[in-house]
Amino acid sequence: MLKKSLQSFKYALIGVKILWREERNFKIEVVFMGIVIWVAFLFHLSRLEFALLAFVIAFILTTEALNTAFEELCDKFQPNHDPHI
Repeated sequence: MLKKSLQSFKYALIGVKILWREERNFKIEVVFMGIVIWVAFLFHLSRLEFALLAFVIAFILTTEALNTAFEELCDKFQPNHDPHI
């Protein structure tokens, strides 16, 4: 079971590397994430506020990853540009 979990984690890291290499918006979001976390420390956010901030950041990055995955999937089925996709 541990080997399977480590393999899944490896695939997840590969996906993040692909996101970083190919998606400009993901890079921008990660940079802003760093800025927001730095500002959060400057303002001494409470644990709850910091947890909510972490949740929102994770939600945004996850949404960007899902969007990229859907775009890649759609490109496999419709290689020509389609404004609906």
